[in-house]
Amino acid sequence: MTATQLFARRPLSSSISNMVQQLILTGAITALPLQAMAQPEIITDFPQLPNHQTVQQGEKPDYQPVGHFFETRRPSRTWSNLYLAFGVQLASRGQLLASRPLLERAYSIEPDNADIAFMLASVREGLGDLEKAADIFKHVINLDPDNLDALYKLGMLYDKQGNTKEGLELLQRAINLQPKEPFLYYDSGVLYSKLGNFNKAAEFAKKATELDPNFAEALNNYGYALANLGKYQASLEAVNRSLELKPNSAASLDTRGFAYQGLNQYQNALDDYNKAISLNPNIGEIHLHRAQALEKLNQPVQAILSYKKYLQLEPKALDKKSVLTRIKTLQSHPEYKQTLKTSHDKKTNPMPNDSPQQSK
Repeated sequence: MTATQLFARRPLSSSISNMVQQLILTGAITALPLQAMAQPEIITDFPQLPNHQTVQQGEKPDYQPVGHFFETRRPSRTWSNLYLAFGVQLASRGQLLASRPLLERAYSIEPDNADIAFMLASVREGLGDLEKAADIFKHVINLDPDNLDALYKLGMLYDKQGNTKEGLELLQRAINLQPKEPFLYYDSGVLYSKLGNFNKAAEFAKKATELDPNFAEALNNYGYALANLGKYQASLEAVNRSLELKPNSAASLDTRGFAYQGLNQYQNALDDYNKAISLNPNIGEIHLHRAQALEKLNQPVQAILSYKKYLQLEPKALDKKSVLTRIKTLQSHPEYKQTLKTSHDKKTNPMPNDSPQQSK
């Protein structure tokens, strides 16, 4: 996960510079060397804090500059804010491993600070520690039941862990808090598609497009849900609007190909699948759809190759058994047998041009 993906929907309440400026104004920091802002990696030189006590209200923290930075005699919320500030800065640059210990320190000082907990959970998720991230997101929601960001992140995290239904429940809570946020409807539609509930998927995707008519991904998902409901013409209308906005979307081309296939326009479908694969060859479902279209076009050899590519990209596919059955059936096709025989003959009786050149 990139830093952009991690924080794209989490605008910070204040910038890093504002946060540090606030610390200076309150007297917590007498001076912050420019080197520290230019090279935040020096924060790894922070002294280990002996205790995690907070400053009582009305007290002024006692700080004393030391070396190229500063230290405190009394760990406080000011320190946790500073750790948070630099931790977020590193994370926003994609340096998640470097940011985690700083956020952990901030969290140990203020375990009930929802902002600190949220950032730590986000970084842990970005590092692949899904179980721990989920626990911390739950803690954030316990602290702040209406935390929209935490509800959204934990809902999507539940889906990653295979708990899609629980994820949808949290997304619905987020929608109740922010009913005009198109992304919440879009992602809910995606999860409903995963569950095979295409009526709900279409309903939520459509709502996302109503809130944002230029939401290309939502238009594509709406078209995909409609195609799965057998509404192929309506699907084409939606996905064509999506492609007007993003003409080089492999996902949208795949959806349009799927709709064409439903209308028995197999060559149009194949053309879209081929273009989609040229844009992104690593989406297994496109190869699956391409194989199905090739079967309809009576091209068993190419169909087998596409089915095999699908299984290569999706080794744990739920339909693996049925795909292997299709491959076995196609291997009994006369054209496949003829291709196999021709290939064998070329190996046993090579043409002159196929023979290695003899040295004189």
